[in-house]
Amino acid sequence: MSTPQAKIGTALPFRRLSFDADGENRMSTSDRAPLVPQFPDYDEDPEHGTELQPVARHGPVSSPLGHDSKSQVHVPIPSDLADAALDFNSMTGEDVYEMSLLTYPQEFYDKHDLRPRRFQQPRHTEILVGITVYNEPKHLLRRTLLSVVQNIWYLNIRTQSKVWGKNSWTKIVVCILIDGLESVDPGVLDVLTTIGLYQNGLCKKTTEQGEEVTGHLFEFTSHLATHLGCEDYPDGNNDSPSVEARSMKFPVQLMLLMKASNCGKLNSYRWLYNGFAKILDPNITVHLDVGTKLGKQALFKLWKEFDLEPMLAAACREISCSLGGNWLNILNPIVAAQNFEYKVGCQLDRTFESATGFLSLLPGACSAYRYVGSAGKPLEDMLLGDPTWIQGHGDLHPSLSPVNLNRHLADDRVICFRIISKPRTHWLLKYVPVTATTDIPMTTTDFINQRRRWLNGAFFSTIYVLKRCGHLWRSDHTRIRKLAFFIPLLHSVLALVLAWFSLAAFLLTTFTINSISGDPPKDAPTGGFPFGKATPIVNAVIQIVYLATVLFQFILALGSRPRNHRISYIISFAIFGLIQAYLIMNLVYLVKRVADYKADDTGSSNYAYIGEFYADIGQSTIIVAGFSVFGVYILSALLALDPWHLFTSFAQFLFISSSYVNILNIYAFSNTHDVSWGRKGRHQDTEEGQRQEEPRPATIERRFTFSDQDPNIRSAATQRDETPQARNREYQEALARATAEDETASRERKRPKVLAVADAMMEFRTILLASYIFSNIFICLIVLNDSLKILWWLGDSYWHKVWFFRIWLWANSISFLIRIRRVKCDEKKPACHRCTSTGRKCDGYALMQKINPRDVAHGRMLLPRVATVDSQALLPVEERRALGYFHSVISPRLSSARDGYFWTHLVMQLSESEAVVKHTILSISSLFESSEGKSLAPYTERFALQHYTQAIQRLKTIHSEPLVLLVCILFICVEYLLANNKIALQHCQHGLAIMEKCSNPWARRYLMPVFRRMTAVPMLFGPEDIESESMPALTYMIPTKFYCMEDAQYMMDDIFNRVVRLCHMRHRGVVFDMTEEYNTVGNHLQTWQTLFEKLKVDTTSLLYQAQERSLFMRLKLSYLELSADFRYEEHMGTFRQVLQLASWQSERSTKQSSFELAYTPMLFFTIMKGPDLSIRLPAVRLMKKLGSPTEGICENLQMLTTSREIIQQEHGVGIVDIEG
Repeated sequence: MSTPQAKIGTALPFRRLSFDADGENRMSTSDRAPLVPQFPDYDEDPEHGTELQPVARHGPVSSPLGHDSKSQVHVPIPSDLADAALDFNSMTGEDVYEMSLLTYPQEFYDKHDLRPRRFQQPRHTEILVGITVYNEPKHLLRRTLLSVVQNIWYLNIRTQSKVWGKNSWTKIVVCILIDGLESVDPGVLDVLTTIGLYQNGLCKKTTEQGEEVTGHLFEFTSHLATHLGCEDYPDGNNDSPSVEARSMKFPVQLMLLMKASNCGKLNSYRWLYNGFAKILDPNITVHLDVGTKLGKQALFKLWKEFDLEPMLAAACREISCSLGGNWLNILNPIVAAQNFEYKVGCQLDRTFESATGFLSLLPGACSAYRYVGSAGKPLEDMLLGDPTWIQGHGDLHPSLSPVNLNRHLADDRVICFRIISKPRTHWLLKYVPVTATTDIPMTTTDFINQRRRWLNGAFFSTIYVLKRCGHLWRSDHTRIRKLAFFIPLLHSVLALVLAWFSLAAFLLTTFTINSISGDPPKDAPTGGFPFGKATPIVNAVIQIVYLATVLFQFILALGSRPRNHRISYIISFAIFGLIQAYLIMNLVYLVKRVADYKADDTGSSNYAYIGEFYADIGQSTIIVAGFSVFGVYILSALLALDPWHLFTSFAQFLFISSSYVNILNIYAFSNTHDVSWGRKGRHQDTEEGQRQEEPRPATIERRFTFSDQDPNIRSAATQRDETPQARNREYQEALARATAEDETASRERKRPKVLAVADAMMEFRTILLASYIFSNIFICLIVLNDSLKILWWLGDSYWHKVWFFRIWLWANSISFLIRIRRVKCDEKKPACHRCTSTGRKCDGYALMQKINPRDVAHGRMLLPRVATVDSQALLPVEERRALGYFHSVISPRLSSARDGYFWTHLVMQLSESEAVVKHTILSISSLFESSEGKSLAPYTERFALQHYTQAIQRLKTIHSEPLVLLVCILFICVEYLLANNKIALQHCQHGLAIMEKCSNPWARRYLMPVFRRMTAVPMLFGPEDIESESMPALTYMIPTKFYCMEDAQYMMDDIFNRVVRLCHMRHRGVVFDMTEEYNTVGNHLQTWQTLFEKLKVDTTSLLYQAQERSLFMRLKLSYLELSADFRYEEHMGTFRQVLQLASWQSERSTKQSSFELAYTPMLFFTIMKGPDLSIRLPAVRLMKKLGSPTEGICENLQMLTTSREIIQQEHGVGIVDIEG
């Protein structure tokens, strides 16, 4: 059952949910995530043969294992660790929990629970931070954790915020995911030990039953700032936290997942989403690579963007490179080139794409996703590259094709497209100008391995997106927005073509420019530059060296791994850098000579041949190309007020730019068969990219041991019983190692055995590589080879060069100019920032109207006004007005004293994507407004019937059982308002029959509570001859604990249905054991009262008004005690208790019509069965004061009239006395 904490989404008013449209899914039910509802009436991308599955809010009662799981142990933390932290109390605990996992991520949700959900008041998770770790050193983990602590501290001090402030740390969970025990750095284990999250000896390889353990989950609430310390990092970076960080004395909720084997980063994300996020139900999930350092206030600013933009599905920050202390790393050309590349990527690519709402990339180093926006088909497609999933679905050939396997290397690109192209939604992506610093490769080997994955992933993911660009038209974005999405797609096509022919382009540019400057015509009065007559010889040598080095790259890429040829690659980078420097020198020379030629009015310049070539290419071509390549970089840096990379890194980037094509591109295309993730410092596992088991380094063997493998290791039972001094001894040893410098000695690993070559992968690699090489060689032959003059249709080879430069320079110019274009910001945005980065004055737009506190209804902040939502901007005025009225006035009132999430959130959100729901609530809104006399009745009734008819027509085409059940509830509400009670009861009976047989998890979680309450309606208000025994019996179980108000409401509804059924059977003369039934109901009521008294509810929160609901359920408890006994004259005290509770409730409640039965039936029962006039008269007055005009099928006025007639006939009291 859904908990209040799971539903409250202060930062996300739109909580979208999904149905399982089909049972024939290839992936398991628990392997799905939430998303906008999808139904079979349109075709979802069937590429992988998967459908959508529901996500259900995780309730503590539904977890069968929970914290009592036999696979979980807990041991005390060392006393030295506890003494270092302040204010340890029952809220944080002094035990570390370890759970040996025997399941995979998709099964974890069904079998386990997490610590934040086990508290008496389960904690709501607003932000879930996932930190992925592989074999990185310990100082990178400390850097990331300390930056997260700084951000949590900032959220804690925001005392004026409605969401954040004191105890904000309870809304944030930090999850560290270690990818394989064999690879983890021992220093990382020492750091985790110092913060209390890990203790040696708790891990086992197998269980007592012999089952293999797939991973280990540790949970602990740690005072990170105290345990980590604030000294400088050992690598010399000035990354120690600020003075504020030194005063951070608050806990942090931590989780540590240590996977038994290396399964890749996508598997870590599968655990994060399908294992943990499904339970914690966060609003936002943040991805961080270990080593990423968040900027100050980064988490808050990122969360604020999601808070301001309801349809923002994902966002990324500005990623900057870690340049070391005093920027010393900038002296490394590879680091400087990456620094320039990162800066330009943010200033050009990200800002340009963010203006359209479609980011082509969300960097895994630091990005954030709205859980309900990214989940479902986008997340499912991203996780298809998980090797554990591939091994379990080997029969799915399309997913194992070379194209898909390479595409999975850059699934952070595919998920972007999948999010914005979600059918019937209008999610957006955004770049947030918040800085995060990340660790980057500093050696040629690491650089090449990383870019192999990036380039291949980007290439094939771009093809994947372009093939499916038509899916954008299935979304609910406006036409202008959809057209804007095609701008970055067109840029992607152009960039793809340029990248494919870049090998030939660099070669032709180098050879041609050097030839023009160094080999003038024979009749030219000047010699070659820069070596005079010897220049042609030098250029010939350079050409030979260039071609030989390029061919050498193919040999290196095809023959072995980069780590085996470090020196060769360093020399190759140096050669291409020197040739690039020589090319730049010749370009400067040509520019100078062209300027001299243009300045010579006599026309007798010595450099006429240079001017002729310049004129043939075209002056506009040269000028536009020069501005595009150099001017765009400078202009974008100045607009961003961040030009420093131009001074520190531009020159290095120019020198290495040819190596990007001649080394990185060649290696990437030559290794498309390798679909492993190239990580910093990681050796490639095998030649064919398959993950293999490797010997664990001796350093890890020394510090990481399994308690069931080594008899010298203290087990969990031993650690619980040993003295505090023994626990402190190991803790102090780990603390000493954690604060020491990193071990720099390289770890020698044995080379794995060579595996058999995968024929399909090798064939694919050969075809692709041959296409790449020969297409580029063909371009070179056409442009350079003078022997082709005899082919008259090709023309003079001189003009080949001219036209090549025209086409190539214009294509590059268009590519650069497209990226600098800034599209005007979206005027539908909830709050305009009046930005000036567009290059022109922006007057801004009206801010969204603030939500009035009086609009808060039953624990839910209402959605923004419907008129502010993009997808409804094109609706007719009447429909927008009716939706707004339903949203702000009707939906909070329909649930009476119960939780209003179903109407205020679920129904409103589904109206965004399902036309049948939208038409039905338009009908409800008009009828409701008409019943209250707030509009012209003929117009509203005609409007309501028109939309009700359209809803009925739409219902005929729906095949989704959950949607049919939801619409059934809405139709019952319409018939109530139309006073068609007989039809409403028929709908109710049909819906109950369908609900009883429905097995869909989403429907049973969100629709079952409503149908449970409707079970009693046919027996209370239906025909007398209805057989209560044949009514669907929605069985229930007696819980052992109430975790929230919903649990209490759920059990109360079950007892109420049982009592009504017994009363109906007794009225019809059905024989049953009344004494036994009375005792059973009495025991259940006593159990309910006991559990309810133990339930601790925050009754002071504006967002959760529990006092009214508590009084309502206590009133219903007394009512049920009366109804179950049938000996009413013996319960006069209970009758008076009902009146007392109702009197208290009348001071709090307002008389508003509702869909649910509330106070009127209970007070009418009191009048019917209460034999004393002193009971009946107050009940009539309370019914008039407390009862709503209509409560479902029950009309207050009719029952008041009947009550007065009963009192007049049985007691002889007049109307005046009754009213008095």
